[in-house]
Amino acid sequence: MKRFLKCAAVFLTPVALLCLVFFAAVWRSGELCDYEAAAHASAAGDVTLLGLAYRDSTAAFKSAAANDVKAELLVLGTSRSMQLRGEFFSTDSFYNAGGGVAFLSQVPSFLESLDESARPERLILVLDQYFFNKDWLTTGGSPVIDYSSFARPDAGYLLHKFFDAYSYGKFRVLDVLQTPAGVVGLSASARGAGFYPDGSYTYGTDALGDGLDPGFADSIHRILTASNRFEHSKEVAERGVADLRAALDTCQDMGIEVTAFLPPYAPSVWQYMQDYGEHTYMTLIYDEIRPIFDEYGCEVFDYSYLPETSDDQYLDGFHGSDRVYAAICARLAREAENLADVLDEARLTALFEQPGLPKVIDFTA
Repeated sequence: MKRFLKCAAVFLTPVALLCLVFFAAVWRSGELCDYEAAAHASAAGDVTLLGLAYRDSTAAFKSAAANDVKAELLVLGTSRSMQLRGEFFSTDSFYNAGGGVAFLSQVPSFLESLDESARPERLILVLDQYFFNKDWLTTGGSPVIDYSSFARPDAGYLLHKFFDAYSYGKFRVLDVLQTPAGVVGLSASARGAGFYPDGSYTYGTDALGDGLDPGFADSIHRILTASNRFEHSKEVAERGVADLRAALDTCQDMGIEVTAFLPPYAPSVWQYMQDYGEHTYMTLIYDEIRPIFDEYGCEVFDYSYLPETSDDQYLDGFHGSDRVYAAICARLAREAENLADVLDEARLTALFEQPGLPKVIDFTA
């Protein structure tokens, strides 16, 4: 029996040490943090980069942070709004609440989750085209979200996920163990991916190479299979228009000035959809919603296709990099009357045309 225990100890000791190292890495990264406390610390600037890999409470995080920041200019949308950086705007009162909603129907709920003193004077609303796709709308999206609910850490689950990700080469233990102060979460520590204090998102190392969808193979697959935000549709969904009116009603009641735009697709992906012929609703959205915005005294722009951008400036078929969003802001500087005082077209154009990696901007240059 003693010999068995000794053999077992010899066998298990390396395993235990390995588990200890992995647990130390998960703990050191901040992945086990109190998510709500991290949201407040991020808003205060005490956390410089927040990127949790295995807990998604982004909507609650953005609501809590926006309540703290009390920005006069707020961005709201899905992940396709997160690249609007505070550095693009000449105002210190800015916050990007991208990820605060997943469906257009949730916009009123998000704004109502903010204290009255935290509601913005101006809102940049990013309108994903699939907000107006009937088949996509059937995939879910409760109009009411519990913005006070934060996912709690589960050490066992996180350790298992980290070990699995490590085995596929997604993380290097040494990188995580050397997580610098102010950086919280495995994605932030290992890939440099996460949210800045202004609420905008960086893709970290994913923006240095081919991005998340090399050759746009995944995007093309979604187009061909009519799935995952690329569902086919020939007409604009009435429910999407109703959701838009509800959002604008809420903004009007709260005295919030709205500027909205339809975000871009990678040029070749946009052209592929036009040639394929099953997403014609996208080309009808602007003409359908422009009169509604006029009715409410608000602005909307169609940036679904930006010819000045190139495929290598996109992370995947429908997420643009910092450069793409610099191009968007340059257009807004030229076209959006409500944002004319906080956007400098010449500066934004220079940022867009800055030499260097196609997906990255050096704001210190």
